[in-house]
Amino acid sequence: MNINRRIIRTIETIRYLKPAQVLYRVKYNLSPARKLTHHYFSGDLHKNFTLIELPEQKNILSFHDGTCSVDILNLRKTYSSAINWGDLEYGRLWNYNLQYADFLNQSNLSVDKRKELLLDLYKWLTEGKIAPEPYPSSLRIMNIVRFYNDHYSDSYLVPELLNSLYSELCFLSGRLEYHLSANHLLENAFALLMGGTYLKNKTWIKKAIKILTIELREQILDDGAHYERSAMYHNIILFRILEAVSYTDDRSDLHLFLRNIAAKMISWTKKMMFRNGHMPHVNDSADGVAFTSDSLIRSAKQLSINTELEAPLKSSGYRVFKTQPFELITDVDGINPSHQPGHAHADSLSFLLNVNGEPIVVDPGTSTYEFCERRQWERSTLAHNTVTVNNENTADVWQSFRVGRRPDVQILHETNASVTAQLSCKRMNGGNFTHKRHFSVNHDDLIIEDETAVSEIVTGRLYFAPGIKVTVENPGITIRTPSQKVLLAFENVIDTAIFEYGYALGFNNTTTSSGIAYQFKNKCRLLFNEGKT
Repeated sequence: MNINRRIIRTIETIRYLKPAQVLYRVKYNLSPARKLTHHYFSGDLHKNFTLIELPEQKNILSFHDGTCSVDILNLRKTYSSAINWGDLEYGRLWNYNLQYADFLNQSNLSVDKRKELLLDLYKWLTEGKIAPEPYPSSLRIMNIVRFYNDHYSDSYLVPELLNSLYSELCFLSGRLEYHLSANHLLENAFALLMGGTYLKNKTWIKKAIKILTIELREQILDDGAHYERSAMYHNIILFRILEAVSYTDDRSDLHLFLRNIAAKMISWTKKMMFRNGHMPHVNDSADGVAFTSDSLIRSAKQLSINTELEAPLKSSGYRVFKTQPFELITDVDGINPSHQPGHAHADSLSFLLNVNGEPIVVDPGTSTYEFCERRQWERSTLAHNTVTVNNENTADVWQSFRVGRRPDVQILHETNASVTAQLSCKRMNGGNFTHKRHFSVNHDDLIIEDETAVSEIVTGRLYFAPGIKVTVENPGITIRTPSQKVLLAFENVIDTAIFEYGYALGFNNTTTSSGIAYQFKNKCRLLFNEGKT
């Protein structure tokens, strides 16, 4: 890429940022945190306050014959002596998860062992072997408060641990991630709220309430979606809100505010959730990270939160159509939020399809955040169920979390059973690309109509769920699952070709599945309907 193109890409990326993001980025770059500064805690504790029960989690640490095995994000590392808390062999996300101290929630480890591990981790932080960072600090703080609250005893709460927790909260309160905003800033605020409540620090509580009140009003849209449009991060934030509801004063304004936000978010979760209980892989989403939607809804009911609110899908940009056989989820939005698109994909006008409760057309998912060929592909237009011209992205996704030029996407018409949207974007080598797509669903079939305004041949792609067998039977294909078959007919398609791809079962875990590429010029039509078993 030439230098002019790089400059243009950079300008297109940063021009959407809020001034506060730029200012805090410069501020933190000029004063990087090298180690955790030690502070002494001399206050009182809020002992044994109520916390929502954690859904079942996978154990990440196991000890055998003097070795420690760490199992995180489907990658295992074994240490023959002490844990290397700064280990980056498997990338930064793996190391972040190691530093979260999720092992504090493992009931199969003794309290003394968990305390020993935590003291060792803090030794690395205070000696500068690893630098403190706000996001891992936030999740670690909340895990530690849970651990203390569940196992309170003078013999366990040694001053060294309380001082470390207090020191970390002091660090976080001065290092809030305003430069990133989004889910990072929310996690910071929830950690301040939880830590401030436990250590009875009114300053931290007040700061947390201010951030949460402002940010949740912006970040939770009118249809209940978290504005990063990721089902995974949506459910992560929903859990944090439910957790805060469980320990905040039920007479406070914050408590009522959080309950209302939770009800809206549950509405979006239920609308987006397929009948089989799965959430769609939209934008950065992977299984096994957030708690399941069913477990979150159960927790909300236990807190007497309204789980029957009906907020129609609107500003999140998703539309869902459900008939007896079909469940269709479409993305008819562009890149949002514009100032923080780090978890966005170039997937406008893509769709997902379940038939009779089984996944048929799927999103390949997210398997890595590392800057690599796989990450670039997962965010690309090519990796989604839509069309491309000359294999170009409709949004300029680059690095691991950057987006340059963005498409303009408009809904032209919609009813209870259909939606028509149009995407327009600048092409990499000049000119414009326009794609209009119409979805229509009824009991018998699903129709997708594409229209493009370019002279070249256009390629559409469909990614099928693992375990599906696809056979070409002109003028269409037969899609077979173990329990049914679905017929797909093509109109005005020049050619089709079956290909294989890697479907993400989770981070660092893929399996081979199949897809089909189809070519057309200007217009084409796809017709899905049920076949006989």
